[in-house]
Parts: sequence; C-alpha cells; structure tokens
Amino acid sequence: MSRDPGDGEGQGDGKRKRSRRPRPSPSQLPPQEARAKAEEAALRLLARRERSRRELVIALRRKGFAPDMIEGVLDRLGEAGLQDDRRFAETFTAGAHRGRGLSAVAVQGELRRRGVDPLVAAEAATETPEAEETRARELARRRAARLTGPADARRRRLAAFLARRGYGGELARRLVRELVTDGADAPEEADPDPPVDP
Repeated sequence: MSRDPGDGEGQGDGKRKRSRRPRPSPSQLPPQEARAKAEEAALRLLARRERSRRELVIALRRKGFAPDMIEGVLDRLGEAGLQDDRRFAETFTAGAHRGRGLSAVAVQGELRRRGVDPLVAAEAATETPEAEETRARELARRRAARLTGPADARRRRLAAFLARRGYGGELARRLVRELVTDGADAPEEADPDPPVDP
C-alpha cells in the first residue's frame, strides 16, 4: 500500500520543523562583530585544549575569518597569555611522552608540523638520554610481552614498533636484543601484568 506524502502518516508527531536562517559569513558582519566572533571561536578552541598559533589560524580560516583579523585576534590572545606556543609545546610534549611513548625526535617533528618554532620545539622536547632510554625500555617491555610467534618475527615487530615511535636504530636494536630471546616461541597470549593476590 503506497502512502500519500501529504496524508500525515510517517511524519513524526505532527510538529513542524523550524527552518534555521543561515548564519552570515564573517565577511558579511560588521568588523567589530566579526572580530568578536573570531575571538569567541578562538577562546572556545582554547577552552578544550592548548593549541598552537598555527592550529588556531587554520581553524579560524576554515570558519571564514579574514587573515588580517585572525592575526589581530591571536596577537591579543597572546598578549593576554591565553595562547602561547611555548606552553602548548610543553603540554603537548608531556602528553606525547606519557600517553603515546614518542621519542624526543618524534615529538619535535609533531610540534613543527603544528607550526611551533623549531627552537621552541627542540627546547620543549629535549630530555636526557637516560630518561628517553627509560621510557623506550618500558614501552618496549610492555609491547614485547604482548608479541607472539617466532623470535625473529617478534624482533622485527618490536624494532618496527620502536622506529614508529621515533627511537633510533642503536637504542631499538639494544632493547630488542635485551627483551626478545632466542628461546621457545612466545605463548599465544602473554599477560603483561598478571593480577597480584592481596
């Protein structure tokens, strides 16, 4: 049985949908209002997480704001201390080291891709070789405990994993030799952190 589109069946609860008026693009707004909207948009983005200046420029351009207006808004936010590439770099570095296990070299690359000055990126991401090796060893230990199969396959996988995190070949080779032995194949399922009885 076909239904006539105008018979009211299948059209929800009978309420009419309101049509939204399209928002005017920033270029259609008076300059003062457009500047205020650009600042509001930037502040909303910064409220979620720290961002580099370049990330904010890209986001505001996508919203249709003029480049000269964006620069003015971001200059004011920087002067007020609400946006700072150095603070962003430090926050990003801490999260990348702790959460993703990235090396200092990988973190510097990520920061440069986000528009952070190379010197600021290097300063934020640089750490002692001992700290980097400790993080790499812990990361490799956890990964090695989950790998299965023949020793040579586990070695390749662990080396590739460390390389993707930005760790150098010498450190990766040393950790692979240390953590993957030539003994019997790894069990099918290895529990890296077995429960401890209280």
